[in-house]
Amino acid sequence: MKNGFLICDKQAGITSFKVVAQIKKSLQIKKAGHLGTLDPLATGVLVIALGEGTKLIEYFMKKDKIYEAQFELGKVSDTYDKEGKIKQIVVNPNLSKTQIQKALVGLKKAPEQIPPVFSALKINGERAYNLARSGQNFTLKARPINIYSLKLIYYQGCLGTLRIHCSSGTYIRSLIHDLGQKLGCGAIMTSLKRLSVGDFKLEEACSNNSYLEKIISPEQIVSNWPKLNVNFKEFQALRTGQSILAPCNCVDADTITPLAIFYMNKLVSLTKKEGPYLKSIKNLNRFFETPSLL
Repeated sequence: MKNGFLICDKQAGITSFKVVAQIKKSLQIKKAGHLGTLDPLATGVLVIALGEGTKLIEYFMKKDKIYEAQFELGKVSDTYDKEGKIKQIVVNPNLSKTQIQKALVGLKKAPEQIPPVFSALKINGERAYNLARSGQNFTLKARPINIYSLKLIYYQGCLGTLRIHCSSGTYIRSLIHDLGQKLGCGAIMTSLKRLSVGDFKLEEACSNNSYLEKIISPEQIVSNWPKLNVNFKEFQALRTGQSILAPCNCVDADTITPLAIFYMNKLVSLTKKEGPYLKSIKNLNRFFETPSLL
């Protein structure tokens, strides 16, 4: 019952790791993870994988994200947000909405981005933020990103709000820092809310007392994947590491989405096609109401 995904609305001031720990304690489960971290400053969608749902994490880690981010012009910080050491660059920068929108056009077309040094990326096995806090000098390589939509939805004085639809791995803090550099006045991120991760949206998030009601089952998670129903003999073969003969109408699954195998209406395995056979990539430990069939 406690297998699947849970969409949480993370609050500011708490780490993603702590949210996972709280969910594990509340639901009394041993295994849980998430589909992509949020900084302590950030709020919004944090998708928690529960139990056997953790075996599906890798297929959703690269999903697009949508954010709303607030920024303040005229300042820079070492972390690119209000949590770092802030330095005033320009007092009350007098910039028009048109100037900002023009700068955003250039940022939207950028094919890559340099992550902030205060990030969880690893350099020779060490977290970048730990190296930055210890005063070490280092550089991070630019990484490819895609910005699908970048809109200024509010601007007054030196404060503004952006709505961003971007690829996984995009740092909104870096995006706002780069905006400030383009404008010549500096900019820091003051808040960040994640509105969606792929098809998982903030309006579907659970409250503290609705965890069980809001769990998305493994069957629901893969509802749009190619699927195949198998009999008991085939189910037994897959879960013991053997291959089964692929149906003649079974197409090759792509490298991102495997073939979902169902037995007795439950997701039991993820497979890939190798020649005329289906080979299990992952098996999910599921319990059935009729033990005699197993």
